[in-house]
Amino acid sequence: GIASNGSGDYAIAFSPHPKLRMENSSNDITREEIVMRNDNLSPIFMAAIEATEEAIINSLFAATDLQGYQKHSVDALPVSKVLEIMKQFGHEVENR
Repeated sequence: GIASNGSGDYAIAFSPHPKLRMENSSNDITREEIVMRNDNLSPIFMAAIEATEEAIINSLFAATDLQGYQKHSVDALPVSKVLEIMKQFGHEVENR
């Protein structure tokens, strides 16, 4: 799915960056924040969507055949077939 400004979707983001950490205790009773306007968030949503899509595709293409309990087996994704299907539906495909 795709989220964008005004779509009604919620997104929660976390960052380990030290400047974004809330202090456990402080003598100040308030904290001033600079935030991005809501109507400028759509490109950030799209970047997260594209990064997630790329991670999913990479993990599927890196999969190998598996054999599990009682010799049940699952074949790895046939990468060359999937690339052809993706090309047919207009996805850009890099030859790797």
